[in-house]
Formats: sequence, C-alpha cells, structure tokens
Amino acid sequence: MSAPRQVVVLGASGFLGSAVVRALAADPGVRVRAVSRRPVVVPEPFAGRVEVCTADLTERGALARVVAGADAVLPFMARIRGASGWRLSEDDTEAERVNVGLLRDLVALLAERAPVAEDPPAIVFPGSNTQVGRVTAELIDGSEPDRPTGFTTGRSTPPRPC
Repeated sequence: MSAPRQVVVLGASGFLGSAVVRALAADPGVRVRAVSRRPVVVPEPFAGRVEVCTADLTERGALARVVAGADAVLPFMARIRGASGWRLSEDDTEAERVNVGLLRDLVALLAERAPVAEDPPAIVFPGSNTQVGRVTAELIDGSEPDRPTGFTTGRSTPPRPC
C-alpha cells in the first residue's frame, strides 16, 4: 500500500477551506495540513488526521514552510471584507497581496522546486459555477468554454500558471 498523499489546504478556517479539510480528512489515503491565520477547528473524528498550522502567509518564508513536502496545494486563502467581494477598490493593496500575490508566490516557489523534485506538487485552484456560466449538462467536467457571469467578470487577470 502506498503512503498517504500530503495535501495542504491554505485558508483552512474559511467557509470553503474548512469544508474541504473535513472532506479530505475522511479519506485515509490523504494526510491533511490545514493552514490559516486564525485557529482551525477540526471535528473530533478527524482531529488526529489533520496537522493544523497557524501562519501569516504574507510573512517571508511562511509559505515555503507550510507547503514543504506537499503533493498538492489547495489555495483557498482570501482577504474578503463584507459583501463587496475580494477587493474594495483598485488601490486595495492588502487584498491584492493576499488574493493574487500569494498565488503568484506559490507558483514561483513550486516552479523553483520543480527541477529538483521527482513529482512536483499540483496546485488545485478553486473555481465556481459563475466561472463556467450557465450550462445545460448535468456534469461539468472542465471541457466547457468559460462564459463568466456575475462577480467573476470584474476580476483582474489571474496569475499565469507555470
């Protein structure tokens, strides 16, 4: 039997991140590292299966420490204030740093490691149904063209994948 895969969930105390941590913790083939600025509450049946790390990922070296040894990284970290979404204004540099800058840093960090790693970690970027737009199929498999609707049409260009 192969060793469990190490999955790192960034933003593990948020709405989506906490749900993903619970789902992954239920899988015996996965070791979960839950990373957040705030305390992460892990439900009792999964407490021994989740490594909890409190970190401010904007601090130098923190991102490298928490993704060390990862097979996959799920970046759910976000700075959201109120109902207005991920950025209050074009000059909201703090939200820009967390919501876009940290993802750029993650891609750059893993790209640096890629030449020496046998199997570099995957970055699994969360999306939403507003990214795809209305579809008629029952199952969305990723082959559909994106036809954004709602709030996603106003976002700035995401970082380029490596």
